Amino acid sequence: MLVASDLKDAMLASTEQKTDAISANLALGNSISTYLITNTVINFSFSGVNPVPSTITVPATGKITLMPIVLVPSIGAIPAMNIAIGLGIMAGIYIPDAPFVCSPGSMLGFPPTTIVVSGSSRDDAYQMMADAIVKDMTSFVPTVPCAGNYGAYVGACTPTGIE
Repeated sequence: MLVASDLKDAMLASTEQKTDAISANLALGNSISTYLITNTVINFSFSGVNPVPSTITVPATGKITLMPIVLVPSIGAIPAMNIAIGLGIMAGIYIPDAPFVCSPGSMLGFPPTTIVVSGSSRDDAYQMMADAIVKDMTSFVPTVPCAGNYGAYVGACTPTGIE
């Protein structure tokens, strides 16, 4: 489950000792990616049929397995960061947890994030970033279903939300 204050803490820790923009941005992107991969829960609804002509619809959960967020210093930093984070999340791959055996899905269609940064400290700025990222993630519903099976049933896990 995504918690903005935990993401903020990860971002702060990753950039604490960085003294140049390149390494700080790379560390920040990696910390966001690692946090989202570790803590995002994707909810699914599996609908399937089996050879007997019987249908089933059951809830499922899954995780993100890949999300390459790469940040680099740029002029117009915040708009460029919103695009880079959005593209990294959009490249994310997810898959339902066992006992579902399904193909992976993608976060295709995720928009640029809506980060606006202000405040008088790194803590304030990172909290605003984390709040925006968590809000954007949890308001997005992936549209790519994961085809596969659940026991004898063949069907697909359709994403229903992110937490």
